[in-house]
Amino acid sequence: MSEPVSVTFKLTQPEFYGIWRKLRSRQTRMAPVCGIAILVVAVLLSNSTLIVIGAALAVWSTVHVYVLLPRRFWQKMEQIREIQSLTFTEDAVMEELFQVKATFDWSYWTNLTVAGDAYALKSNRGYTFIPRRAFSTTDDEQRFQKLAARLTRDQNP
Repeated sequence: MSEPVSVTFKLTQPEFYGIWRKLRSRQTRMAPVCGIAILVVAVLLSNSTLIVIGAALAVWSTVHVYVLLPRRFWQKMEQIREIQSLTFTEDAVMEELFQVKATFDWSYWTNLTVAGDAYALKSNRGYTFIPRRAFSTTDDEQRFQKLAARLTRDQNP
């Protein structure tokens, strides 16, 4: 049985935006790609209406996903701007936000993703972001990775 790994951190706004953009760049490429595809076809067909539609779709979807959404989440969700503490053990993840403590079995989490300089633990209810700087030592980070490895192992037998 390995020692628990504990981290305490407060996300910064640029950190949150960076994590968000990394996650979303993997998940929401379709709208900007469709806009660019429409734009290319429109240019080839010399159709000014389609050029405007394609350009507008590409610009709007990019601004929406990479600028407006992260800003809205940052402003709306106070808990991501506060100090967070997490402890990872063989059996569970303990999380403390606003002096409220919760314990989750590892089965609560569905995926672990590296997003830039952070980890994103995904559940059916959302994400918990953990910046790599929160780990005291590289050994702590490696133990966390080993504990969390069960997520990908359990999801992809």
